[in-house]
Amino acid sequence: MVEASGIRRGRGIRQSAGVSAALCIALAGTALAQTTAPQVERDVQRPGSATESTVRGSESQRESLGPASTFQGRDVTFDEVLRDPDNADLNYAYALTLIRQGDLLGALSTLERILLRNPNIPRVRLLYAIVLYRLNAVDEASRELDNVLKLQMDGGLRRELEYYRSEVARAKQQTKFTAIVRFGWNYDSNRNAAPLTRGIVSSGAIVPLPGEVDTHSLETFGRLEVEHDLGMQRRHRLIGSVTGLYDLSLRSDRFTLGAVDVRGGVALDFVPVEIRIQPHYRWAHLQDDTVLQATGGSVRLDWATKYGLHYFAFFSGEYQVFNATDASPSSRFRTGAEYRGGAGVRWTITPEHRVTLTAAGIRKEAREGFFDYSGAQVGLEHGWLLGRGMFLLGNVSWEGDWYDEADPNINTTKRQDNILRVRTIFGVPFATLTGWTDAPRPLRDVGISIGFEYTRAFSNIDNYRYHNYRVMGALTKRFDF
Repeated sequence: MVEASGIRRGRGIRQSAGVSAALCIALAGTALAQTTAPQVERDVQRPGSATESTVRGSESQRESLGPASTFQGRDVTFDEVLRDPDNADLNYAYALTLIRQGDLLGALSTLERILLRNPNIPRVRLLYAIVLYRLNAVDEASRELDNVLKLQMDGGLRRELEYYRSEVARAKQQTKFTAIVRFGWNYDSNRNAAPLTRGIVSSGAIVPLPGEVDTHSLETFGRLEVEHDLGMQRRHRLIGSVTGLYDLSLRSDRFTLGAVDVRGGVALDFVPVEIRIQPHYRWAHLQDDTVLQATGGSVRLDWATKYGLHYFAFFSGEYQVFNATDASPSSRFRTGAEYRGGAGVRWTITPEHRVTLTAAGIRKEAREGFFDYSGAQVGLEHGWLLGRGMFLLGNVSWEGDWYDEADPNINTTKRQDNILRVRTIFGVPFATLTGWTDAPRPLRDVGISIGFEYTRAFSNIDNYRYHNYRVMGALTKRFDF
């Protein structure tokens, strides 16, 4: 049982459940004229990639087998162990080496060999219980932790023991809750997505516009997830989440954004395949106006393999209702259905390095044909666990959109856009940054992140050519209960 579950769940970096959580953080303002409103509205539709990446970064950090200090040390080779096979310290160091390399089953065997001769070494028994837990042998890990509790140990080791006892107890719960809270600061160099030409074309005439508006904003993000095990032989679960985002512009209310995303559904476990089916509702509010309400659903298929490759496919559809505003009276013409579908692969090269490649197609239907378009997306992301709980995420993505008809308010040319985004996020735990290794666990689990994003939009129509630099900083905290 240990081996089978370990192959399925014990290795690599888990993809965060918050992929579609944050709705609209990279939103351009609505200060442009009516002919530039489509760019504003299309940004409202898209997930908040900056918040999403930060949350996924904290997830990656958490999945690195718990407190990083527990697994640090010098790499030991098997040849060294063969030269001194009865050396408990050397075997223990070798088990840590195997864990860092992702070989949990090998580490388990090494620890069992130590315990045959020295059954009452607290750090060895604790590490043995941790590996059992990570291999999803929850009952065995629980019994082992109870045994460790009876041994004498120092305060630091006992704190780690209590932490993993709480983790195992949670794993045995039928209903689990997870909350993620994030407070951040953002700076945008071109929040209003002003065209590079400093003007737009409207009915054949050039309309001058103000230049790029830079602004600072304070972001508050919260997400609550729930998972309920249905108690069947297979691990079928009910799942749901509620996500909220409030991005307060410090320059003008016209850039202040609020958004909510509500999802519910079921996760069906057909090892090694899992299928998630989730209806959803999304809402976005800009300044004093509700600008978007969308109702739809999604299906996602995940297939984990033994060789560090994780394949996935997804499809989503929703009906979007856009409301006209004073700044964008043509918004209502974008009301209609949108469909997205695609596939990808996540490759865990080593326990510290993960690469994800995703490709997708888009189809948007609207009330007016010049807002209909077909599109394609390609994204490449690299996740790197740097040790001591630190991580670095890098992402580059491209999107191409081809519109069905020309906008008569501009000219007779059918619009074609190409949007390039490059992003990097660095995260570090509070305890690692401050060196306060004995800090209370609530503080040690706080993640501090900084990031940079560059967006460049190319188009065959001058109105939609722009670029934006974004600098980000945030504190993120996760709660499991």
